[in-house]
Amino acid sequence: MLEKDGEDTDNKFDFAFRETRTSEVIHDVSTLRSEVGIIFTADFNAKYIEKLLQDSDLVFTELLRCPVYVFLCRSSPLADKDVIQSEDLAGYPCVIYEQGSCEPYYMSEELIPVNDCDRVIKVTDKLTMLNLIADMNGFTFSTGMNYNILNGREYHCVPFMPAESSIQPEILIGFIVRKDHILSDIGEIYINNLKQIINKSSEFQDI
Repeated sequence: MLEKDGEDTDNKFDFAFRETRTSEVIHDVSTLRSEVGIIFTADFNAKYIEKLLQDSDLVFTELLRCPVYVFLCRSSPLADKDVIQSEDLAGYPCVIYEQGSCEPYYMSEELIPVNDCDRVIKVTDKLTMLNLIADMNGFTFSTGMNYNILNGREYHCVPFMPAESSIQPEILIGFIVRKDHILSDIGEIYINNLKQIINKSSEFQDI
């Protein structure tokens, strides 16, 4: 979508890609500060998010349904497991994004609730999260994408299975737009590129 070589000086553009809290994504799209927003829903927040989107005159379109994985450093003692269960995570710090002070439980930025984690570290940026996961044998929950090497370190994803269930939990990732909004050409290209990447991607690990 954006030229890589930068040699076409006549092709001018002004983009903003914002990685922020779900509540802010919804607010930005509802006020047209952003044309498109990417969010997720899970069992614990789906009804709340659906009501919030309805009240904000927004439409959610599914892009991807995927199971939940534990994201950790390749050097973690848990990295060689075929499946990680809740009890396996005891004693390891869970690194999560900090919520706003007034955010409800249903607006958590985590793919699954972390209420049962006995060690939690909250951060506001991805680089800090990656460093803490690597340096402290920490973990977070992810979509299972194969991140391979980030920030000069190797990371790994292992399927997660809650102790109380024999079914791997799933999340739904999609994009939101205003009901009455017609996407711009750039918006259409952005969504089409996302769909193409997902459809042809082999970056998701097998369970």
